[in-house]
Amino acid sequence: MPTFAWTVKNSTGELISGVMEADEKEIVVSGLQEMGYFPVSVREKQVSAQFSEAFGGLFQRIRKRDIAFFAHQLSSLLSSGMPLLRGLTLLSKHTKNKNLREVIQSLEEDVKAGEAFSSALPKHPDVFSPLFISMVRAGEVGGTLEEVFKRLAEITEKEEDLKSRLQSALLYPAVMVIVGIATIFFLLTFVIPKMATIFEEVGEILPLPTRMLIAMGDFMSGFWWLILVGLILIIILFRRYVATAPGRIFLDQFKLRLILVGEIVHKVAVSRFARTLGTLIGNGVPLLNALDVAGETLGNEILFNEIEGIKKEVKDGKSISEPLKIGKLFPPIIVDTIALAEESGNLENALLKIADDYEKEIENSTKALTSLFEPVVILIMGVVVGFVVMAMLLPVFQINLAGG
Repeated sequence: MPTFAWTVKNSTGELISGVMEADEKEIVVSGLQEMGYFPVSVREKQVSAQFSEAFGGLFQRIRKRDIAFFAHQLSSLLSSGMPLLRGLTLLSKHTKNKNLREVIQSLEEDVKAGEAFSSALPKHPDVFSPLFISMVRAGEVGGTLEEVFKRLAEITEKEEDLKSRLQSALLYPAVMVIVGIATIFFLLTFVIPKMATIFEEVGEILPLPTRMLIAMGDFMSGFWWLILVGLILIIILFRRYVATAPGRIFLDQFKLRLILVGEIVHKVAVSRFARTLGTLIGNGVPLLNALDVAGETLGNEILFNEIEGIKKEVKDGKSISEPLKIGKLFPPIIVDTIALAEESGNLENALLKIADDYEKEIENSTKALTSLFEPVVILIMGVVVGFVVMAMLLPVFQINLAGG
C-alpha cells in the first residue's frame, strides 16, 4: 500500500507533519479533514524511503516529543467534538512511530472493552509517566480531558526543551574530554613505544620524565586489554551497587555535594517538583496524591525522603509551607512565596512561576559551568601534552649536548 507524507494546519494555524498509508491521495485528504485538520500538502513517498522507514522502525523508541505530539493530537481531536475512542482509532492508523502505534492500539482495545482511559495507561509505565496518568484521571473526573491533554503536551515539550538545552551545553566539554583521552591513549600506546626503540638504540641514560613516559607506554601497549576489562568490571559493579537502596542514596548524595554540578542537579529536581505539583493541583488532584506523583519526578532519593516527611506533616493537617521551612528543598524566600500563595489560594500559579524561574536559573548555571569547564579541560590537556612533549624532547637535547 502506498505511503503518503502530509502537512496540515490545525485549528490554531500550527503546521503539523506526518505519514499515512492509503490506496489513494484522496483518502488521505478526507481522513485528515475528518481529524479536524486543514491539508496543506499530501504527496506519495518513494519506495526507497518507505523501505528505510520500515527497516528503521525496528529500532524506533518512543521519545518524549512523541508523547507530546500524541497528547497534542488528542487535545485537537477532542476539541473538535470527536469521542476519545474514535480519536484513538484515527491516531493508531496514522501514527508514524511503530512502537507508539502499538501502544495506541492497545489503549484503543482497552477503551473499546469498557476500561477507563486512565486505567489503561498504567499498563505502559515506560511510555506514560505518573504525572500523565494522574492528570488524565483528574481530567476524566472533571470532564476536562481536552484541556488536560493540551497542558500535558506543553509540559512534556518544556521538559524536553530543558533536557535538550542541558545536553547541548554539555556536549562540547564532553567531546573535548573524549578527544583528549583518546589522544593520550594513542600517544602512550603507539607513538611512545616507537620513540622508546629509537632512544634505546642511542644507548644514553634517559631523563626521568622520559623513563616514566616509556614505562606508561609499555604498560598501555602491553596491557591495554587488562585496562579495558578493568573498566568494564568497574562499570558493571558500580551499576549493580547504585541499583541497591544504599547505592542510590550514596550516588544521589554525591551528586548534590558536587561543586557547581550539585547546584544544577538540585535546581532541576526542584523545577520538576514545582511544575508537577502546580499542574496537578491546578487540575483538581488532591494535595497528598499530587505530592506522591511530584515526589517521583525528583529523581533523587535524598530529596524524595524529604517529600515523604512533608507528606506526613500534611496528613497531620499542616500546610505544605510549614514542613518546607524545616527542610532544604526550597530556599527560605521560595518557602515564603509558597506560604503567601497558600493564604491567597493561588498555590498553582506560584508553583508554576517557581518552576519557570528555576528553569532560567538552570540554563544560566549550565552556561556558567560550561564556560568554566572548557578552560579547565584545556589547561589539563595542555599540562598532559606538555609533559609528553617535554619527555620526548629531553633525550634529543641530551644527545645533541653529548654530541656537541
